[in-house]
Amino acid sequence: MNVKNDFEIRLRDVVYYLLSCWKSLLLAILLALACIFGYSYKNYKDAKVVAKESTGEIGEAFSEEELKELNNIAETIDFYKQGISSQEKFISDVYSRNYDFGSVYKYTYTYTVSLQEANEADLKLLLYSYSDSLKSNNLYDLVSEKWNVNNTFVSRIIDVSTYVPSVSENESNVIDSGLLKIWVFAANQEDGQTIKGICESFIKEESENLSQSIAEHTIDLSDSNLSVGESSDLWSDMVSAFKAIESEESTIEEMYEELDDSQIEYINKYIAEEESEVNRVKEAKFNISKKKAAIVLIGFVGLWALYHLISYVYGSKFKNPYLAQDKYGVETLFTAEKLNKLKTSRFKNRHIYNLEESKEMLDAKLSLSLNKGDSVLLAGENKEEIASYLKEKGYQVIEANDVVYDASSINSLKGIKAAVILLNKDSNNIAFEEASKLLKDKETIVLMNI
Repeated sequence: MNVKNDFEIRLRDVVYYLLSCWKSLLLAILLALACIFGYSYKNYKDAKVVAKESTGEIGEAFSEEELKELNNIAETIDFYKQGISSQEKFISDVYSRNYDFGSVYKYTYTYTVSLQEANEADLKLLLYSYSDSLKSNNLYDLVSEKWNVNNTFVSRIIDVSTYVPSVSENESNVIDSGLLKIWVFAANQEDGQTIKGICESFIKEESENLSQSIAEHTIDLSDSNLSVGESSDLWSDMVSAFKAIESEESTIEEMYEELDDSQIEYINKYIAEEESEVNRVKEAKFNISKKKAAIVLIGFVGLWALYHLISYVYGSKFKNPYLAQDKYGVETLFTAEKLNKLKTSRFKNRHIYNLEESKEMLDAKLSLSLNKGDSVLLAGENKEEIASYLKEKGYQVIEANDVVYDASSINSLKGIKAAVILLNKDSNNIAFEEASKLLKDKETIVLMNI
């Protein structure tokens, strides 16, 4: 017999094999995600660790009580400075939109909220929820991001009110609808339309959420109005902002006048450290780089594929009993009981039978060269069931030693025409080599996967 030494790898078989290892692929992906999140979280935590300037040397000149008082003063001054910064930002935002206080565009949008089933309590709750959402940062953030302004400014140019009619005002004496009014104070028509679009999208999303959480309803724009004229409210807010800045600067100046140089130096350094920490914390956003995440994920999946490819190649050469038929030209019966769908499709061109069918096929093949009562050599693993079956069919069964394919014991058995070799998925290359030796003097040999 000529033993084939070449080894063929089919791409289809490799794909099937990799797909059959989906559990380890899932594990590799989970490990990659854990590494990605762990690395990102570490960077986030590191960014929040602020390397403060040490006030220790300056603070040593004061007692514990004096330091406590100075810290309180510093925090008060810092609070006023933040207030000044907020007012200055509001004034800057107003000027950035080019407002003409004598010609402000005032838009009024009236929405009708209608319930499918009349319920005054649900209607009031719906209107309150809409009003609360439209006055929250959820909406303000959308405008702020669009114009790069502060939420304080947005809250001054958008106003909301609700109205629920009384029973006497409703002809049907049933309260099933109410009004939601939105006022927008814009510098020009373009800004007004921009805010209108943002509000409409926001209301549509809120409508879906509130229909599920409170009651089924519809909300429709029933009226819109535009008037151009003076805006005393916005101008009043500007005047109030200037006055607040002036007042807070005066208060800070008075507080500094009561301190000596060393105390002022300590307070300024304390405030600088606090501002540094606030800025660092703001910058320390938990963020995952898509590029780095993709590299890590591809790396883990690549290592997984490489490992299983190597395992497939060497495992196929040295551990796969299914290749015995190709390599040695030996008739092989494959049992499918332990093969899942992927593995079965991998060998769909071979003879695959269940265990009972394999027994019948074995008897048919042996009967071609043997008579009842002839001896059959049975070697390999898990021999009991096959041995019992062959004995029932009238064959004399000679079992080899428990050591798989002990060449000395097998070759010493002369006059045996047929041999049955039992393999399983863990059988190694030695099994194939010893099986090939049996072919030298045996007329029939059958390899069975059990």
